[in-house]
This record gives sequence, structure tokens and C-alpha cells, in this order.
Amino acid sequence: MFLFTSTVFAQEDGIRIFSNPIVHNFSDKEYDGYIQNWDIAQDSSGFIYIANLGKILQYDGTYWKGTQVDNNRALSITEGKGGKLYIGGVGSFGYLDKSDRDTAITPEYHSLIPLLPDSNVSISNVWNVLPHGESVFFQQKNALFHLKEGQINIFKPQKQFFKSYKVNDKVLISDVSEGHYTVGDEMSFWPNSDKLAGRKVMVMLPYKEDTWLVADLTEGLSLFDGDNVRKLESEVDEFLIENKVYAGIELPDGSYLFGTLNGGIVQVDKEGRLLRKIDNNTKLQSNQVHSLFLDEANNIWAALGNGLSLIEVLSPISYLDERNGIAGTVIDIEVQGDYLYASTTEGLFRLHIYDYKAGVRSKFETLLDKSIRCEKISSYNNQLLVDCGNRIYRVFEGTEIELFEEKNIRIISRFTQRNNYYVLSRNSFQIFNSNHKPVFVNNEFGYEVISSVEEEDGDLWIATVSNGVFRIESDFFESFDNFDSHLHHYEVPHNQDDQALRVFNISGEAVIGSSAGLYHYDVESDSLVPDHRFGEEMADTERQVFLMEEDANGNIYVRSNREHQILLKEEDGYRYTEAGLKRIDANQVNRIYTHESGLVWMASNEGIIQYDSSMDPFLDPEYEESYNAHVREVRVRGDSLINADLNNRGYELEYKDNELRFQYSATYYKESSKIRYQVKLEGFEENWSSWTPEVQKDYTNIPEGSYTFKVRAKNVYDSISEIDTFSFTVLPPWYRSWWAYSLYVVLIGGLLYGLHKIRINRLMREHRIRNRIASDLHDEVSATLSSISYFAQAIRQVSDEKQSERFVDLISESAGDAKEKITDIIWSIDPEKDSWVDLLSKCRRFASDLFESKGMEYELNIESDINKPLDIELRQHLWLIFKELVVNAARHSEADRVEVQLGMQQNTLELRVRDNGIGLEKPLDQYNGKGLKSIRDRVEKIGADLELHNSDKGTFWLMTLDM
Repeated sequence: MFLFTSTVFAQEDGIRIFSNPIVHNFSDKEYDGYIQNWDIAQDSSGFIYIANLGKILQYDGTYWKGTQVDNNRALSITEGKGGKLYIGGVGSFGYLDKSDRDTAITPEYHSLIPLLPDSNVSISNVWNVLPHGESVFFQQKNALFHLKEGQINIFKPQKQFFKSYKVNDKVLISDVSEGHYTVGDEMSFWPNSDKLAGRKVMVMLPYKEDTWLVADLTEGLSLFDGDNVRKLESEVDEFLIENKVYAGIELPDGSYLFGTLNGGIVQVDKEGRLLRKIDNNTKLQSNQVHSLFLDEANNIWAALGNGLSLIEVLSPISYLDERNGIAGTVIDIEVQGDYLYASTTEGLFRLHIYDYKAGVRSKFETLLDKSIRCEKISSYNNQLLVDCGNRIYRVFEGTEIELFEEKNIRIISRFTQRNNYYVLSRNSFQIFNSNHKPVFVNNEFGYEVISSVEEEDGDLWIATVSNGVFRIESDFFESFDNFDSHLHHYEVPHNQDDQALRVFNISGEAVIGSSAGLYHYDVESDSLVPDHRFGEEMADTERQVFLMEEDANGNIYVRSNREHQILLKEEDGYRYTEAGLKRIDANQVNRIYTHESGLVWMASNEGIIQYDSSMDPFLDPEYEESYNAHVREVRVRGDSLINADLNNRGYELEYKDNELRFQYSATYYKESSKIRYQVKLEGFEENWSSWTPEVQKDYTNIPEGSYTFKVRAKNVYDSISEIDTFSFTVLPPWYRSWWAYSLYVVLIGGLLYGLHKIRINRLMREHRIRNRIASDLHDEVSATLSSISYFAQAIRQVSDEKQSERFVDLISESAGDAKEKITDIIWSIDPEKDSWVDLLSKCRRFASDLFESKGMEYELNIESDINKPLDIELRQHLWLIFKELVVNAARHSEADRVEVQLGMQQNTLELRVRDNGIGLEKPLDQYNGKGLKSIRDRVEKIGADLELHNSDKGTFWLMTLDM
């Protein structure tokens, strides 16, 4: 209602401006298809689908994808119940539906031809598809196929079907000779529609209750109320007939668009008045229009004979530019009488803006030579004053008269309260009367002037580039005397590099714009102070204000910080908003002009930008624009596709697949190149990323865990989309999986148990060794001590002194022997002696002491250390074997020389004992002495080999032990 009411107001005001909407064209190279497009639809996700001559195109705002259909020819497409997209093509019809395969980038096509009953009807070109409740109708010239509950019924024409339409809740189809039929489960004749027979009705749209707007190739536009057909008498009838109207839609503001096969598109109101024409002269890619489609965001899509166009017919922003005959950068704008005047770098132009007689005049006419640069314009006494080429012209009813020449003119403006006007140049300040004669001239007021305004009290304010602002009291203009005494100078207290100031008239009072926000004049302090009346945004010392213009309702249009804003007048002040003005990205805007109709025109380097607030929904603070962001593709290592926007279930990825690329888009089509995205991998990142135009994000080396990728978009209006998500889990590597941890527990438990068993066995072995040593100690020492006890008793019993001395000697010898055995046993069980160094040192020391005590020559070759294992048992056996062999050589061989060698030969331990004594009288195995038996037992226990070489020249012992 807001949009409709405002539009009606504008029409009643009589404004008829043929402005150009924003048009974005898509070529066949962009969408990678055939140049011909036939129909357009949109699904519930917001994706746009195009029936291209070669395939079905899908567009998500960033990426184009294609789906092949039967015979590779698509002619019609529409969305039916449940979100399915139904397709009509050449010799086929079917539908698109989401694929069960995660890696299917686009929906899959399913043919409905197998459902056809046996019939003699051949499938030709299916030009239209119409959903209706549970039914879908596919129309070709010789048949209408009715799909319902998985079955197809066929309706046939009396002669030939021409066109089909869906109007309100009716599905209609026309027969060339009969009229129109309503179609449901049955096909029945529409009463009185025979009055439309033979007219080749191409478009039928709702008009009012029980009334339809008809566009045909015979009469143009007509109204049919169910009983009668009435000619609308539209301004576009001839155009529609000559250019072959082919498609049409109704817009939310109550107007209509009609596409033609030869002349592009026209927009008309309900009275049939032409509102605008959109063709290849206004940037439409082709004049051949096959269909028009209104999407969820009120964009118009046009399927063309050459490409595809997106037309923002309902945008509050449109343009008057070279397409309307205006050339150059527009510097100033003024409305005088029925005309809009524009001064540009290439001349002076005017455009009729009111509805007179034959309709819209869309072209500017040139008033002066195009080569002349025209700048400032001022309305004065129903005529126009304009500065062109350093000359002042008076323009009245299309006639230009040169008044005078003046160089470096900066401002021409009339006094609102006096019948004078003034001219400010770089060198002077002059005031002229109605006869264009100067009444005041000051050639010393030579400043680089930017702007000036007259306050309601008559004071005149002048702003300069680098010299602050000046105020001229109103009293001066009564007599033009004492100029200097009426002139006051002010500076803005700021430290910005740009010292240029501008002055604006807001509600009859001067407001000063600077590079440090707004200021106004404070009477009490006679100075400029920050102006907070327009909100803190405008008083911000970082805001550079270029232009301000107030409209008839008190709203203020602003250009600051190279962007545009509106200060909407409210009861308690102003509400700051950018609204639809965010779409303006002109580099240079020189003037804002607010017209009484509500239209706002801006002079820019892109021509005249037109803003219609009645079409701007963003002025409503409660308005929210809804659209979606989409995770379109997820790839592993930038290659393997695992998801294509069709499923969003939780995925489990192997750890080796922990490098992912996400591609995303937003189904918002107004200036999609300005969409920015934020992403966050929940579980990996705490905060959203910065806003960026990038449409993909890579993650590498993602740890194992569960994650949700999130994406959202922000459009050109700073509206934020719904969030789309993709959840997945990265499984741990095999060595960190649950079964691996179970295995680790078993292995570690087994290892600990094994170590425990080894330690227990070792302790038991040592315990057994110590028990054996204790037993040896008991056996060896007990026998010796018993002998000592026996000898002691014997001494008491004998009286012979010599016998007593012999027993004393025996006791001494037995005690020494016991001491030696105890020493050996204590050494063998001492853990600090468990090393080769200690053993070998003990062997060397024992042998040398023994041989020297016997006065024998000897040679010892005993290594100092051996790098092999040595346990307590081996140490004891080796020591006792060594001791027995050396003692035998020293005490029993009667030798005078002994050689002993102990060391490693490769991996074999060798003990050699050689003497030059008397040798043995019989073989070794025939000796039963305790010493030799001990040697044989110990050699066997350690697994060694023992050899004895005996001769009359002595004995040679060799023991070898593999280590």
C-alpha cells in the first residue's frame, strides 16, 4: 500500500519522466550456453533457472551451472508444488528434482514421457508449463497434457491451441478459432470468451476483480470483464501491435510490463499510459523478449533472443543520461516551468517533465552549442540564468539571450526576498536588478567561492575553499552602503587538511558543512559551533559534508564521505539512513535537487541520477530484506567434490582428507559483485572472519573433531543474509582411533606384565643363586670350621709338643682357607662388583700375588674390560674356574713358569693357562679330585668348552665361551 499510494500521488502530480532503470546484462559467454533464452523461474532456495535453447541454466548470484534435458532443448520452466521445477522442451517435458547423489552439482532432469498413455498425439514444442494446485499443465499447439497424481490426461483443441495463461486462480487456454477454455480436471468453454477469438491474445493479466487486461496482436490492450471486451485506448497499442507483444507481467506497484519480439519492453500504468521504454537503446541486450519474470526481490528477469537481462524496474534509483540525449558531466540542475534544465560540460539541455497531450517526451533538447561548458543555473522571475563559457545567458521559453560576459563565475543566484540576483566570481561580488543592470559591484571580494545561501532573515552566507565563510547582514541589501561594516568572517575550528567549507539552507537557516562535520552560527558567541541538531552522525568530526538539500517535507538529502544519506524529518528530530541511496556510486555529484513531486535529481558524472523515495522500502526502519547464503560446494584437497548444496547431513572424513575448500554464494542479484561474505568454522575458529568478496575458503590440517562451517552474506544495502551451514567430522588418524587406543592398552599392559615377569624371574634367579651361594658357603665353611674344631680338640688330647704344633698349623691353614672362601663368596654376591673391570682386575691381582708368592715366572695377558653382558652367576663361575686353574698350576704342576691369557677373540671368551710342569699322569676324566670336578661342573653350567693338553713338558688348559 505504501508503494502504490506514493505512485498514484506522483501520477496525479503529472510528472512523466522517462528515466532508465538499472540493467545488468548476461551474455552467452558468461553463462556458457546458447544465445537464445526462453523462460525463467526461481526455486525455493532463491536460485534462478533459465530455459536455454541448449539446457537448463542455474544461477546462484555467483556461479552458472547447467543441466541437460531431453533433446537438449528447453522452452519453458516453472516451479510447481513441492518445489519441483517443471520443464517443457522440444519433443519432451519433465521436471527437475534434487539428486540423491551428494556430488550432483545441479538438480537432475526426469522425463515424464514414460507416463503418457497410448495416444496418437506426437510430442512437439511444449511452449508453456502451468502449475495449478496438485496439477501441472504442459501446452503445445496440438495438445494440453495434464499431470496429476502420477498420471497424464490429454486435452485436444478444436482446431489448434494458441496460448495458455494462469490468471488469478484460473488456468486458461485459447483456441485459435473458438475462444478460451478454463482447464482443470475437465476443459470447459469460458463464457463470452468467443469475443476474443481471432485476436491472437498473447498476454492475459489480472486488472481488477473479475476483470482481465488483455494484450493481443490485433488491438493492443483491452479489458475483458467476463461479459464484454473494452478497448483500453493505450498510448502503447500501436507499439505492441507493430513490435509483436509476446510476454507480460503485473508489477507490485500496479503497473505492467510487456515484452515484444522486435521492440524491447514497455511499462504502462493501469490507464495504459507509457511510463518507460526499455530497449537496446537503453542498455537492454536485445529487443527480442521471450519472457519476463518477477523474482522474490522484485527484480525483473528478461529471457531474450540474445542473452539475458536483469532489470531493476522497481528500484528507487534510475538514470537520465546519454540515452535521453544529455551529454557530458552534469554540473547543475534547475526546474523552471514545465522543464528540467541541466548544465553540463557539453552545453545546456532541457527535458519536458509534465504530461501533455501525446505522452512522454523522453529526449533532452539542446539549447546552446554542445561545445560550450555550462555551469551554474538559477531560476529568476520565471526565466533561467545560466553561466556558459564565461557568459551569462537568460533562457525563456527555449530562447537564449546573452546578457553579459564575466570570467571565473562561481555562483549565480537570486534573492528570495528581493527582485535582485547576485553573481560571485573569483574576482568580484556583483548584484543585478531585474533589468540585468549592476546595482552593486565589489572587485575586492576575490575569494575562491564554493556556495552561498540566503537565510530567512535575509542574511547572505558565502562559503569559500580556504578562507572560511562570510556573512553579509540583510541591512546591507537595502542601501548597498558600507559593505565592509556589514561583512563578517568566520572560521571552523578544526585541524583537517581540507579547509574547504560549504553552506546550505536548511529550514531558512545557514548550516555549514566541513571536513569535520556540521556547524552553525551561534549568535551569543558570534562564532561557528558544532551542529548536533541533525544527529551525531552528521556532527562527527571525521565526516566530510559536501552537499545538503532539504525537500518540501523537511527531509534532508546529504552527500558526505563520498556517499549519500537521508535525514528523515521526525517529531523528535532526524533519523539518519542511507536507504536506497547506497546504490549510488557516482564518483562526482555536483548538485542535489529536490522537486515538489518528491523526486530527487542529482547532477553527476553519470548523467542525472533520479531517486524516487516512494519506491524505496529501506526508508521503513522495520523493513528487512530476506535472502539466503548457500554453501554451494565442498571439496577435499581442492579436488574431490563431496557436497554440492543438495545435502547438509553430517559427513565423516578420513584424517587424510582434512583439507577442505568451501565455495559459497548468495541468492541476491542486485549488484551481486558488491556482496561481501563472512565465514566461520565452528569448532576451529571462535570469531567470524572479516567481510570479503571472496567466494571460497580453504582450510588445511584440520584436527580431528566435529565442525560446522557457517557462511553469511552482506549485500549492497548492508542487509545480512540467513546463515547456511555444513557439518562434518574429521576422524582421527588410525593411530589415534578408539581401536588403536585399545590396542595400545593391551600392548602396554602386556609389556608391563612382561617386564614384571622378567623382573620376578630375575629376582627368583638371583634368589636361587644366592641360596646356592649360601649353600656353598654353608658346605665349604662348615667343613673347614668343623676341621678347626676337630684340630682344637686334638690339641687338648695330645701331650706331644710336636703334635700340638702340627694341629696349630692345621688350624691356621684351615682358618685362612675359610677366610678365602668367605671373601670369594662375599665378592661374588656384591652387586657393586657386577662388571668385567672388577672381575678382570681381581683375576690379574690374584694370579700375580699367587705366582710371586711361589717365586714363579709368569706372563699375564688379561684384558681390562669386555663389552659383553655379565651377570652374577657367570661372574662367580668364571672367577672360580679361573682361580682353580691358576691354583692348580701354581701348587700342583711343579712348574717354574706360567702363562695366563683371558680375553675376547671376536665373540668368544677365551681363558688359557699354560705351565711347564710335570703334567698329569692320567687323563682328566680319571681324576676325582674336588678341584677338577668343580672346574668341570662350572664349565658345564655356563655352557663353555674345556680342553686339556697334557705332556711331559707341562699342561695347557683352554676354556672357550660363546658370548
